[in-house]
Amino acid sequence: MDEIYHDEFVYVYIPFDINAEVEEVRFNGLEKEFRERLIKHFSVHSLLPDEIKQLHKQYSKETNGEHQDLISECISTSNTYQIIPLTLPTKNSGFKGINCYIDNVGRVKGLPTNARATRICSTDIRGDCFICLTFDDEEVFKRLDFTSNDYQNLLANPPDPTGRLWDPSKALSMLSDPSKQISNFTAKNNEVVDQTYCENCRKEFGNQDKFFKCGRCKKVKYCGKLCQKSDWIFHKNICTNKP
Repeated sequence: MDEIYHDEFVYVYIPFDINAEVEEVRFNGLEKEFRERLIKHFSVHSLLPDEIKQLHKQYSKETNGEHQDLISECISTSNTYQIIPLTLPTKNSGFKGINCYIDNVGRVKGLPTNARATRICSTDIRGDCFICLTFDDEEVFKRLDFTSNDYQNLLANPPDPTGRLWDPSKALSMLSDPSKQISNFTAKNNEVVDQTYCENCRKEFGNQDKFFKCGRCKKVKYCGKLCQKSDWIFHKNICTNKP
């Protein structure tokens, strides 16, 4: 896969600073060169000695003291990235998949929360984020354009996070070899269903729970006024009057 040559394609860069604009980035060249570009970006914030100790302690706890050799290997190569598949390349999707690339130890490094990427991934994302579109039918692998318009659509309609699991032992093996980062994250096809969770904190509503609904579009729901206010910085860009 490293030697696959890509014609020019577009992908999206989401800075952690919410005041910084989302950018379209262009690349053409070998797959390994694209990966090296990502690694170079995420290695800017290298781990300090105390952070290395913290990371080792965290991994040891998550794996009940097992995989010590693998833990040490992962930490030595920790300046790389983690892939979060948002949609999977299946027959129903035309074998197209959307992937997020984030710092694999952003939390340990103390990087700021990336609010826009957190909304899209429905999990706490620290530091910068890149989003790419791929085609992969197990015979052909290539990267396709993912534009700022695609990003806006994804921000407006984050993929359903149901079923996303994280196995620490698999995480460790992926950290040691980014080319094998096939996470056990899954995403369902988007369906038009009644919203059962808070748009901001993603808390599921119970049968008796009260919720607030956007007064303008009448579509999105919140568990309280605070969540509604916090989400407005995103929602105002996509909110439309109810037809």
